[in-house]
Amino acid sequence: MEISRKGIPCMITQNDLVISEKNYKRTRLVLDILRRFLKVNIKVHNLTGQFETGDIFLFNHFARFETFIPQYLIFEETGKISRSLAAPELFRDDTFGKYLMSIGAVPTNLPDIIHFMACEINRGYKTIIFPEGSMIKDRRVLGPKGRFRIYAREEKTYRKPHTGAAVIALYAQQLRDLFILTYERKNQKTLKQISSLFKIDDPERFLSTASRPVMIIPANITFHPLRGDDNFLRKISERMGRIKNNRMEEELIIEGNILFKDTDMDIRLGDPIPVKDYLGRTDSLLLKSRYFMMNEAMLKGAATRLLNRLEIVRSEILSERIMTQYMKSIYSLVTVNMEHLCAEIIYELIRKYKQREVSKTFFVRSLYLTIKKLQRAEGVFLHRGLQNPDRYDSLLKFTNRDLRDFLINAAASGLIQEKDHQYLFLPALEQSYDFDVIRIKNFIKVRYNEVQPVPAVREMVHEVLTQYDKLNTPQSRAALLYDDDKRSYVWDQAIFCKSKYEEINKEETRVQPGDPFFFIPEHGLEPKAGVLLIHGLSASPAEMKPLGEFLSEQGLFAYGVRLKGHGTSPCDLDFRKIDQWYRSAFRGWEALRCYCDKIFVAGFSMGGCIALKLAAEHQHEVTGIVSISTPLRIRNKNILFASLANQINRLVAVLPYLNGIKRFKKSFPENPGINYQNIPISAIHEFKKLMEQTEVSLGEIYQPALIIQ
Repeated sequence: MEISRKGIPCMITQNDLVISEKNYKRTRLVLDILRRFLKVNIKVHNLTGQFETGDIFLFNHFARFETFIPQYLIFEETGKISRSLAAPELFRDDTFGKYLMSIGAVPTNLPDIIHFMACEINRGYKTIIFPEGSMIKDRRVLGPKGRFRIYAREEKTYRKPHTGAAVIALYAQQLRDLFILTYERKNQKTLKQISSLFKIDDPERFLSTASRPVMIIPANITFHPLRGDDNFLRKISERMGRIKNNRMEEELIIEGNILFKDTDMDIRLGDPIPVKDYLGRTDSLLLKSRYFMMNEAMLKGAATRLLNRLEIVRSEILSERIMTQYMKSIYSLVTVNMEHLCAEIIYELIRKYKQREVSKTFFVRSLYLTIKKLQRAEGVFLHRGLQNPDRYDSLLKFTNRDLRDFLINAAASGLIQEKDHQYLFLPALEQSYDFDVIRIKNFIKVRYNEVQPVPAVREMVHEVLTQYDKLNTPQSRAALLYDDDKRSYVWDQAIFCKSKYEEINKEETRVQPGDPFFFIPEHGLEPKAGVLLIHGLSASPAEMKPLGEFLSEQGLFAYGVRLKGHGTSPCDLDFRKIDQWYRSAFRGWEALRCYCDKIFVAGFSMGGCIALKLAAEHQHEVTGIVSISTPLRIRNKNILFASLANQINRLVAVLPYLNGIKRFKKSFPENPGINYQNIPISAIHEFKKLMEQTEVSLGEIYQPALIIQ
């Protein structure tokens, strides 16, 4: 690469684009180190071999640093090197430009770039492309008629997404098909010609590559949350005099917050798009014509020009179809989070209902109902904060962290104001902002735009707002709370069945399922009465299920709660707290309240302690108590050292290479098909604390009680 007098590189040639495996591995090492210190949490979803089988990987573009991530992940997973397309201006600096080229970057103005990239793909390099062509800061990608369009900064207007990725894929597929046709006809002369033209070093080895279709892998990158507050990266850059314009300042704020403040970066891979599926009879005829043309020296000139023109026209038609498919897939793969749902509800209320304020209760319950609707919707990929009930069930108590952060950010940006029991939607929500400031000035609009290609979100929000009263009945709330309880069990079970917990899990003999139960009698008593059933330490709802079935037959509602950490793995129970157990019981309590006028609480062993604690704190709502084998003291002297052992374990947990003195105590339960064989020391410590709290609260219990010891 030659450098002009002004320090701007002259035209880069293909000979300059030599990948340095040494630089590639060094970059991977640097990213490994940075990943440990940065606050961005990278999580790849739906990874089912796409990194291995894919040829071209397409991503949406929202931040600059993300352009380094796909190559890193592919190399980490497969050990394979990737090519990537980059804007020509990134190569203006000689040192940085050479570095980019050494790790596989290719400027988009490279002469004959389609031919070069197709050859590189067929040589085994993965290819990373951001088909939007630039960062789409406002995430506005749908036009008035629902067609995809991208804002072009230079022209200050909207355009179609680039079809370059589709053209490269079609060309690479044509190369493979032409090679196979030539190989099958055993035409050695043409085979050598093709191998030379397309840089095929070993035709026999290339045969296996040519036999499979070129695969495009669409993928979506979603960040959560999106913050527009100031950070140290922007402040340092300002002091160094490096901020040249508002655009740079905005990017330092947004990307600095992503990198240095806890942010989820969800990368969701879509299903492969085989390019060969788009080829038909016309393409087969063109391919045979190309083969025939290469073998007939007499047919040149006009015939060649005609064939070239036909191939170009056909490529334009097919590339448009393929582009539409992969852009649709990319945008449909967005990881929907709470900010998206809040934004959709807000703009639905403003635009369709002309509401400028809404009660907090209505907004929060609408948000919760939308989450529950979307959990059953097909083709919607929810953020883990909307899948795990322990992350979102606090919405109904107005204590949810994600919603709180959203409202704080919105208030700081002058978008929403809280007043008494209302949320006020301020005029700034509907103002127009410049492309380079909208992420700071109106992040809610950015979130609204981002989720528009997922119609199910809009449909579910519309359904909730129009049928709010019907969906918000007590019976509906009970069903949703029970569904949350079951989802919490499935979520925990999925986490603690992984291989890293296998050593403890393989010692377990539990065979009974650990999910909660809710029995609704066919002919209930009047007034309606229900019983909250709470199992003991290391057990599960299965322990109380026979009693629940009996009570239901007598006309009583029966809810068997699953205390957090139980029914899954002893490792799940490790370091669980009293508050989490109490919260588990309270979810079942709230479900029963939706149906019953009278509620009794029954608990076995540790469950009895929780039942007594619940009765003491809700004197006027608990009708009666049943305490079965409930302990208040522990006679076993070894158990008395649980607190000390727990503190030592917690201390060494933060130190490397140390495993603590003893994390689990071997148990020999009466019901090995229900109870854990190993009980965490931390759980015994929490149980001991719970007994102490229960004993203190006994004086606050005035309800009728049945004590069975």
